[in-house]
Amino acid sequence: MWFITRRRHALEVAELQARVLAAEAQHNEAENKRRNLARMLADADAANRRLAREVEALAAEKRRADHLQDRLDDALGLNSSAITDGSLWQQRRPDKKTGVTT
Repeated sequence: MWFITRRRHALEVAELQARVLAAEAQHNEAENKRRNLARMLADADAANRRLAREVEALAAEKRRADHLQDRLDDALGLNSSAITDGSLWQQRRPDKKTGVTT
């Protein structure tokens, strides 16, 4: 049979208090990490949304530029069959496929 002395009781209470403080410190650290992770995820989500908007804007601008280029080609008569057929016999034409890169 064990008798609980005041000294033993005080030691056990001190040990339990230390364990409680350590557990609270772990909890606070985990909560801080969770908050930081949530903030980082929110920042990454916002960046991803901005990037998606930029990609869409770039695609829209490319469509616009392609449309304007087609209109310019039409206005200058550069999409006629004679121009297209000329790429087959012209040696210095940049769109001619010669196999040699310049």
